[in-house]
Amino acid sequence: MTINAVIVDDEAMARFNIRDAIAEHDNWKVTNEYPTADRFMALCDLNQIDVVFLDISMPGTKGTDAAKWIVNQPQAPLIVFVTAYDDYALQAFEFYAVDYLLKPFDSQRFARCVERIEHLHANLSNANQQIDAYLNNRPIDIITIKSTASIRVIKVESIYWICSNGNYVEIHHKQGCHLHRCSLSQLEEHLDPALFCRVHRQSIVKLEHALELKSINENKNLLILSNGDQINVSEHYKPDFIRRWSSR
Repeated sequence: MTINAVIVDDEAMARFNIRDAIAEHDNWKVTNEYPTADRFMALCDLNQIDVVFLDISMPGTKGTDAAKWIVNQPQAPLIVFVTAYDDYALQAFEFYAVDYLLKPFDSQRFARCVERIEHLHANLSNANQQIDAYLNNRPIDIITIKSTASIRVIKVESIYWICSNGNYVEIHHKQGCHLHRCSLSQLEEHLDPALFCRVHRQSIVKLEHALELKSINENKNLLILSNGDQINVSEHYKPDFIRRWSSR
C-alpha cells in the first residue's frame, strides 16, 4: 500500500532533503510540496494524504497553527514535525504529532520515523475496514482507539465486558481497560449478538466469560466473570441473559 506524503517547509533545501529521504522507501510517494502553511491549508486535499511533514517555524502561519487546523479536519493525516529547533518537542506532541525530526537528520533516524508511520498506517487501514463493517452491518472484530500520538487496536475476542462512562465506553479486555468515545448502544449495534449480551442499561458482557449469577436480593443480581470482575445484572435484562447464557 502506497503512503502519500506532503512536505510543508519554507526552505527549498529542507524540502529536497525530506523528498530525497522519502525516495529511499519504495512504498512512499511525495504528492506535493508547499513553501508556506497558508498555501498548504488553501490547496491541499487531505483526503488524499496519509502524512504531512511540517516545519514549525515558517514565515506567516506557523507550523503549530497548521497542525491545529489539520487535527480538526474530518480526514486528518498523520503529522511529523520537522524543525531545526529542539525546544518545540513537547508542544509538537500536544498537536498529535507522531514524530519530531530535528534538522539535520540522518537516514537511520528517518527510517525509524518511517517504521513508526507504517505501523500506525497499517492500524488505520484496519480501522477503515471496521468502518466498512459498520456501514454494512457486519459484526466487528477489532475496535480502534485513536488518542494523542497513538492508535490502539483492541481485538473483540479479548474483551470481557463493556460499560458506559459518560460520553465514552470502558472496554475491559485481556490487556487492561481503555476508554473509547462512543455510546454503549452504538457499539452494541456492531457486536456479534451470539457473543455479547446486554445485562444492564450500562453494561454488556461477553457470554463466554460469564461464570456465575448470584441473586443478592429481590432487586440485585451479581454476575461473576472469568477474570474476577463482578457486574450488576438488572431484572429487566436478566431473563434474556439467562436464556442466551444457558443455551450456549
